Amino acid sequence: KDWQKVWRSRLEKAGECLVKTWLEHQTYDDYWKHGSVTEDTSKVSIPVLAIGGWHDGYTNCALRMAQTLPKCQAIVGPWSHNWPDEAIPGPNIGFMDECLTWWDQHLKGVDRGYDQMPKVRWYLCNGVVPPGPSVVSWPGQWQAGDRSEGGDQQVYTLSDSHRMVKGNTGQGNTGQGNTSQGNTGLTSPVSVSFSGSAGLTCGEWLSFGAPDLPGDQRVTSQFQACWYSDVLETDLHIYGQPVLSLDCEVDQQTAQLYCGLCHVLPGGGARLLTYGLLNLNGLTSDRKVTPGKVYTVKVMLDAIGYTVPAGQSLQLVVSPGSFPTSWPSPVLTRLTLHSGTMTLPSVSVDKVQEEEIFTHTQPRLGPSKHVEVLRKATFDRNLSYGLSDNARCISTKSDDGCKYYPDVDTEIDEVNEDRYTITGDDPTSAVAFCSRSCLITYQAHTDNPIKTETITSSWMKSDENQFLLTNSLVTRLDGVDFFSKTWQETVPRNGI
Repeated sequence: KDWQKVWRSRLEKAGECLVKTWLEHQTYDDYWKHGSVTEDTSKVSIPVLAIGGWHDGYTNCALRMAQTLPKCQAIVGPWSHNWPDEAIPGPNIGFMDECLTWWDQHLKGVDRGYDQMPKVRWYLCNGVVPPGPSVVSWPGQWQAGDRSEGGDQQVYTLSDSHRMVKGNTGQGNTGQGNTSQGNTGLTSPVSVSFSGSAGLTCGEWLSFGAPDLPGDQRVTSQFQACWYSDVLETDLHIYGQPVLSLDCEVDQQTAQLYCGLCHVLPGGGARLLTYGLLNLNGLTSDRKVTPGKVYTVKVMLDAIGYTVPAGQSLQLVVSPGSFPTSWPSPVLTRLTLHSGTMTLPSVSVDKVQEEEIFTHTQPRLGPSKHVEVLRKATFDRNLSYGLSDNARCISTKSDDGCKYYPDVDTEIDEVNEDRYTITGDDPTSAVAFCSRSCLITYQAHTDNPIKTETITSSWMKSDENQFLLTNSLVTRLDGVDFFSKTWQETVPRNGI
């Protein structure tokens, strides 16, 4: 029975959800600085191999570390948040071989030529795939060099009639780059209000390769301010973080800014390539925005490596929020844009042989573990749009299935569900719900199986002043309640 005492002790001491702790630190304070490499990069003197993917949530830091850490190299593929030898989208690489070569060089002292490798090896996705929830393997090509972004810049100016004109007019405080004669910026401001529908075709922030990429942005762009470029005369190879510079104002003391860059395909459809978010309240010391005051801001979009083919065009979407990608501001907000430019880092394409930059170009995996599948894994992500109650809900159910591991006589059954709901354009109606269920049966094929069940349920809501959190933890042993607890907590909003 000792293991039961240990389990109960862990549940009592470590069962609390961390959402409250995170929300109590709504600014970049010591809590976050403690785990941030950027506070003192000189402390990281060891060699680092940083892995990222264009559909992962942590790729920006991998590219930054390649430039700021003294001994860092980065590999960025088209991948989601998974191992490079099995992640979707592909193509994949021989990650195990790459690790062995890296460890030979830096742990065994065997010269494998890794010190001569470029700082960054990255995949340039070819924009020939229509928008959809999944891409098995991106057409494209590997590139390599010592930079984490393209050395050239393409500048587009926001203009009238929803046009995004190539070149910089020098209008306002936002311009940079070369001036193009004859271009005109905005002659009158453009305003857009928060909409609960603006973010409904977003993808998962942290994709694990399931069919969870952003949908066709035509569905939601009607709820955002939009600008379109002319068709491109030549291929545009974007590499790095696009930057949107704006002169803007809002009508409330708390506000945010969302911007997305899309590829408009000639056959119809708009693919979301990357997006950026900015909390305008972070610009002021008192965490309050002055309504009606024009602020000059820059929004960094996530890094991408993507080719927009000649003859096709770009779309920029801007709005004061995009639920559920970001939690809505406390009151309905109207954003007004006075001028702006979008700067895209671009490169020329080199011909790179994969065999020259990777130890092994194809995945090589060890023997697979013997697993008996009792229920197949399934994944469903859906959008419901209430025609009677005006409620919109993005729901995800990730059923990992039920598997039996004969070498340890253990059966594992896991199901995860998430729901993000908002009613109309009311920001205080937003609700996030997450549940996790895990049933583990030890000694499954004996006369005395031990069944442990853990179920967590979490709700997050808010009003204009505070976040409202409810978290429950339920555990059962052989079908009998073992330990249960519910936390109901509030956290004041601080400029969010």
